[in-house]
Amino acid sequence: MPSRGIIFNLQPYLKQYNTENTMKNSKSISFVLLALLLTTVSSCINSVKYEVVIPEFEKVIMVKRGNVQFRKTPDYKAAKLCYICEDDTDNCCLVWSDSQVEPGYSKSSFYAMKDQTFLVVEDTADWYGVIVEGYKAYLPKKYTKEAVVEPITPEMLTQKDFYGHEYEQCPGISKGKYQGYAVVNQNGWDSEGYMLGHIVDGLLVLTHHISGYSTFIEDDGRLSKFQKNENGYWDIEFGTGVAADEISEWNGRILDFNKLNEEEFEKFLEAADVAAPYDCIVIIARINGQYQIIADNINIKEIPEEMKSVAVF
Repeated sequence: MPSRGIIFNLQPYLKQYNTENTMKNSKSISFVLLALLLTTVSSCINSVKYEVVIPEFEKVIMVKRGNVQFRKTPDYKAAKLCYICEDDTDNCCLVWSDSQVEPGYSKSSFYAMKDQTFLVVEDTADWYGVIVEGYKAYLPKKYTKEAVVEPITPEMLTQKDFYGHEYEQCPGISKGKYQGYAVVNQNGWDSEGYMLGHIVDGLLVLTHHISGYSTFIEDDGRLSKFQKNENGYWDIEFGTGVAADEISEWNGRILDFNKLNEEEFEKFLEAADVAAPYDCIVIIARINGQYQIIADNINIKEIPEEMKSVAVF
């Protein structure tokens, strides 16, 4: 992470040098200042706390059948979640069915599908309250079952998999001071960039977004490029030194985050600005041998304080 507002008082160092040795001692001063700067920057990086907010919950559920409707309240007569799309385009978003539709837009059905999983944030007699794409919605209990969640470990995140997204990737770090961190590639037809997160209680919780993309360069280098372009996106180029050993049949050579050294990984921490506040989280769980997103875009401000848990790294 970047250091902010580093100010040095040079007077104590200058007093020990006399004017006769100005040229000689100026070099020494430069080395002293450089050492102080590097030490201070390193200290700032290590001292920043990364806080991960997660809602407390009792279970994760899986949908037993297809085409189950999400309701606005725990009532079969309540409004349903649906898509609203601009005519003749792919510009769509979710709304409740009781929302008004402007001319040039149309509504279509949106369902929970068989084997989809959700984190339960409310448990009533006949309904489960879940989070779906930022909305709190309700599913009838009779169409769901409790899912068995396998705790995620740092070693598991170093293996090539999809992690609930469109690209195969090796997002995790299993060693050193950044053990348990992960950077998930979420580039796809309806999303872009990366999300940085950490393992919390056997779940992978993603918090900070990094707008950008990575490109493999056919050489034996490591991170050869990591800079922001004129559009505000991070351009990342990497070589075989940090690429996964096994080539992905889906997307070729992929970045293996477990091969990054601490200095290289800190570039991602800086790009994510992990000390900055964030609004939404994504939670990934491992269920039946697959990584699944069980809560997408939870607004942490909407989590009641009595249900909120904070992990600090």
